[in-house]
Amino acid sequence: MERLRGRHDPDNSHRYKEAQEKHARLLVQEETYWRQRAKMHWLQQGDLNTKFFHVSASIKSKAKRIEKLINSTNLEVTTQPEICEEAKA
Repeated sequence: MERLRGRHDPDNSHRYKEAQEKHARLLVQEETYWRQRAKMHWLQQGDLNTKFFHVSASIKSKAKRIEKLINSTNLEVTTQPEICEEAKA
């Protein structure tokens, strides 16, 4: 968009307008994505603090992660393949 901003011929003006519209759509998509990921009811419309919502969503994802299991012989299983095998057993 910066390259097209200073030029005043019709073709560049059209491309600049298209770039602005695409940028606006991407911002809306990003905000929608984080609204869905965060699932926070108190999110105010128009808030673009995506770093905060990314951290919130990442914390929620980390909380859901299984880091270890105790198998039938009371041993801790911590590696991903072992956890998968233990879960199947």
